[in-house]
Amino acid sequence: MWPLENYVSNRNSALDIIKQIALLGLGSVWSITLMASESETYIEAEHYYYEEPGLMDKESAPLFVNVGTRSYETLENETTALFYNLRLGYGLTDYKGSGTTSGDPTYRFQGEVGLISPHGNIRIFGGFGYRWLYDDWGGKVSSTGAYAYDRQSRYWYLPLGIVIPNSNSGGWRFQYNYFIEGEQTSYLTNVPGYLNDIVNTQDSGSGFEVEYKFDNSWAIYLRSWNIDDSNLQVIRTTSGNGFGYEPKNETVEFGLTVFFD
Repeated sequence: MWPLENYVSNRNSALDIIKQIALLGLGSVWSITLMASESETYIEAEHYYYEEPGLMDKESAPLFVNVGTRSYETLENETTALFYNLRLGYGLTDYKGSGTTSGDPTYRFQGEVGLISPHGNIRIFGGFGYRWLYDDWGGKVSSTGAYAYDRQSRYWYLPLGIVIPNSNSGGWRFQYNYFIEGEQTSYLTNVPGYLNDIVNTQDSGSGFEVEYKFDNSWAIYLRSWNIDDSNLQVIRTTSGNGFGYEPKNETVEFGLTVFFD
């Protein structure tokens, strides 16, 4: 049996390598997107809901807007092709928990890249994914006098799924997101009396997506994440030290996609 510190060191090194490979892959997609004959550009209107059960929730007010480009196609003679999906999003959220706040700006990026291959009437794909969210919440005070702080969320995961086409250039897409690791940064120094920001890691969770594309013009979708409790980190304040963690949480996103040629 390895000593615990060796196990942790080797696990973290492997995760760092996976993260770097994923980000390099996503970066390379930008250079080839314009050359892809089957790429789709799109815009989305989405309802967003994030909840830490029993503690708090944040909900879009009224909708998030996303723009992106993607390809889940293979050419006629190809056995394997590149798939990718790159998406930027922005919206305002309302908070309910220790009081309420409203109109909190939220920024997002999500990118996936990998390989897709036809098998009979379906296409199977798998690759790397990265999700980034920034909740620009700091400087606000809730209705009960609680101070808010900025929050950054990062996920690394493996998207695995199938595309089932129909005769109208649309069809179903089902996707499971195998969670590798999450990193949550809480900028507690936005709050008077707090002396440090904390970065919590999450190593357990999953995501799921389902989309129905009616034709070349539009689609509807549902996306979800379920992430377990993070590790603990020390919080230093002017009145003493304590511990903080990112609680178990759930995210649900559903909306409408409109495609452009």
